[in-house]
Amino acid sequence: SVALITFAQVASDISQFYNDKNALYNDLLFSLSAQDSPNHLNDAILAGLEATQPNSPNRQVVLVITDSTPQVEQATPEEIITRAQASHTQIIPIALHNLSDTPDDEALFALANATRGFGFAYDGDKRAEAIEAGLANIFGRVLNVLNSEIVISVDLTGQTPDETGFIPFDITVEP
Repeated sequence: SVALITFAQVASDISQFYNDKNALYNDLLFSLSAQDSPNHLNDAILAGLEATQPNSPNRQVVLVITDSTPQVEQATPEEIITRAQASHTQIIPIALHNLSDTPDDEALFALANATRGFGFAYDGDKRAEAIEAGLANIFGRVLNVLNSEIVISVDLTGQTPDETGFIPFDITVEP
């Protein structure tokens, strides 16, 4: 499931959760507008993580789209990573470099790496139509990432090595 929280001076309420990532893409992502104000980026990420379920059998992702760095005191990266790891939630940031601000790719990608997520950045042409095309490309890649993961679990409970030293096991695959 995926939900959306926007942020500027405060983080918005969380959107409904979407199991259909295409519906999320169509319903919410293209109606977003940029706001020029001190932001609460990390607080919004933490709010998204607080909406996740600890030890959920389902894949959980917080998708972060930002064009700036955190500008006021708020949740620390360590708090975010601890909460994400506790709920087995991936953070997928999209850093949008524009004319008015520059996101901290290194900090965003560190959150992605620490949570087994993926990071994306647009730092191309600053014309509106170029940014729109670049974001459409990134959103398509994010959609592919969201739709591509397969969960594989191995249950070795009660298994012992055979005479060759191999341990037989069962695999369950859930798309």
